Amino acid sequence: DQCPHCQISCCQNHLDTHRLGEFCQPWRVEEMEGVGRILVASRDISAWEKVVYDEAVVVAPADSPVCLGCLSKVDGSITCSKCQWLMCSKDCENSPHHLEECSLHRERKMVPNVSSYGGRHWAYSALAVQRLLLSSRASPRTEQAVSVLMDHWETRRRNEQVCKALQDMVAFFNKCLGLEWVTLGDVQKAFGVLKTNAVGFAGREGRALFPLVSILSHSCYANLEPIEEPNETATFRAKRKIRKGDELSMRYTTCLKSKHIIQELLKKEWLFDCSCLRCSDQTEFNSYFSSKQCSCGQYFLKQEGGADGSSMLVCGGCRAELDFPSQINREKQLLADISNLAEDKVLEIEDSLKKEGYHQNHHIIMAMYMRYLETVDIKDESDLIKVSRCSKRILDVLNLIDPGCTKLIGKYLSLMLEADTRLVQEKKKRGELEDDQYRLGIKQIVQGKLMAAKLQSKFCK
Repeated sequence: DQCPHCQISCCQNHLDTHRLGEFCQPWRVEEMEGVGRILVASRDISAWEKVVYDEAVVVAPADSPVCLGCLSKVDGSITCSKCQWLMCSKDCENSPHHLEECSLHRERKMVPNVSSYGGRHWAYSALAVQRLLLSSRASPRTEQAVSVLMDHWETRRRNEQVCKALQDMVAFFNKCLGLEWVTLGDVQKAFGVLKTNAVGFAGREGRALFPLVSILSHSCYANLEPIEEPNETATFRAKRKIRKGDELSMRYTTCLKSKHIIQELLKKEWLFDCSCLRCSDQTEFNSYFSSKQCSCGQYFLKQEGGADGSSMLVCGGCRAELDFPSQINREKQLLADISNLAEDKVLEIEDSLKKEGYHQNHHIIMAMYMRYLETVDIKDESDLIKVSRCSKRILDVLNLIDPGCTKLIGKYLSLMLEADTRLVQEKKKRGELEDDQYRLGIKQIVQGKLMAAKLQSKFCK
């Protein structure tokens, strides 16, 4: 079958997913050996285009006690009048997400004993799995969508703690909740699918499972970006031009960390080794973002296969060596130290860091600039100059490692231009600018601010 509007091959069962109102989603699903299902551009896509729209099949807590209506934090002062589970307000007890479980918990008199509202609690981990199981049982379409998602169970089963916890979860569902139809295989699949594919919510202890977003591959050089934090829906726009046949991708984590630290996180949380364009390029698009600079002027790059199987960092010029694990631990400690620095101390360490080999494009220097911009209380012109300088350096690096119409570029462009506006005004007050120069400067800044606002907005075409 074909879509009558864009002629892409599409079966009748999935036509309503492909065609949303007047919008045809410009991708198709393909199989990639060793990876599984991926989304591929079905035509050339321009920057700013809406590319993927998806609706969550389940919205659920992460692992901590939260309101079961909106997933906001709770303090224990309000509970559901029917099932007695924690809520943030009485309005939330009528949330459609909570209705089925509410009836079940009330009938079985199942109320968790919560002593800490900020820590993990097994009942909330179980509730996420329970919601997915109930949703799949109620909707054949959800069941089919979940059945083809990756769960990495072959890897997860090696963790004895996880296996024991899931066995206990099955017993809880069967005996305490009376869900006798739930099997260990059901729980293993639901748990693995959520751990592998669920998207976390910013500012809330919750997550959502999106069938299409789950197919999007990770790339540290992703070509898609969400127009806002995912909630019950998710919309992604193109950051750059995407050619027909290119794989569509998103970032699972920030791009502003060392690729070695990112790879470590991806392996731990998502159980795969990243081989994206950025990770495959030792120079990271000539930014050397994750590489220290040697005193000879060249950069230390990772090499595998020491005599004892260890990894080393080897200078591309003089062939000097650094121990890779020691260097990563050093950088993690520096990041922790920088995150705790007060405003007046942040930029004081810049010279010493650069003498140590952390050059102007290095992620440690970027972390320092970002910390300064987070903490600065602008008091005088010297502070404005520092804000402008730090913002510009971050923008220069972002345009190397993550270019395009991104919200992050919009954020730092806005900070730089706000400082530049005040600097231009100060120069005008001192008579250092003619009227024509001042008007031209302000005009250029206003144009830049409009672009910054657009980048940070939900705009897509």
